[in-house]
Amino acid sequence: MERMTCTECAAESFSAAAKTLIEHGDRCPVCGGQLVLEPREPVTVPADAPADDAEAVGRPLDRER
Repeated sequence: MERMTCTECAAESFSAAAKTLIEHGDRCPVCGGQLVLEPREPVTVPADAPADDAEAVGRPLDRER
């Protein structure tokens, strides 16, 4: 996972495809500002990490299309 930061509101977002999202012009989900790739180390998620909400696992995200 890579970290993206909004240049307007400083909100942080995480994505395995952060570079691609930025190249395609995706905007901050909070304020619509420009996202930049954070130069820190990538964030890792352990494979054996417990799910916070077992009900949410495997369900598609509700997104506006």
